[in-house]
Amino acid sequence: MSNIDNTLAERGNRYGDFVDHAEVTQSIKVSIEPGMSTIDKTLEERGARYGSFTGHAEITQGLRDVMKNATTSKWADLSDAQKEALEMVAHKIGRILNGDPTYIDSWTDIIGYTRLVEKRLIEEQSALDNTEPESADCDCGLCQAEAAAETIEEQPSSAAVIAALAVLIRAGTLVESTT
Repeated sequence: MSNIDNTLAERGNRYGDFVDHAEVTQSIKVSIEPGMSTIDKTLEERGARYGSFTGHAEITQGLRDVMKNATTSKWADLSDAQKEALEMVAHKIGRILNGDPTYIDSWTDIIGYTRLVEKRLIEEQSALDNTEPESADCDCGLCQAEAAAETIEEQPSSAAVIAALAVLIRAGTLVESTT
C-alpha cells in the first residue's frame, strides 16, 4: 500500500468512509462554541501556515464558483463524492495560493482526494465490466512502487523481491520510506 493509500486509510478510519463523509458534509454545518482558547490558538497557527481566512475564502470561493457555474460545467452530473473531492481540491489550492506553497501536506491532500475518486471510478467500472479492479496505468514512481509492493506480496520469491526492490529504489520510494 502506498503512503497516499496509508494516509487515506488512516483518515478513513478517523473520519469514516469518504463517500459517507462527502454526503454528510454536503448537507450539514459544523459550529464551534465561541471563546475557546484552543480555537484561538489553532486559528493563529493556521493563519501563519495558510494566510488570512478572508484571502483564502476569496480564492477558494472563486474556484468553486467557476466549477459550479461555468456555462459548460457538468457539476450537476457529478456524484456527491466527486463534488466533495473537487471542492476539497479547490480548498487546498486556496491554501497553497494564499499561504505556504511549499507545505507538502497540501499537495499530498490534493493527490489523496483525486485518488479516492479514481479508486471509486475504477471499482464502479470493474463492476460494470464484471472484472477485477485494476489501478490506473501510470508510470510515476508512486504507482511503480505500489505495483512492486504488490509483486512482493503475490510472489515472495527471491527474484521477485529483488526485482521489486530495484523498482522501489529507482522510484525513490524505498529511500523516502526509511527516512
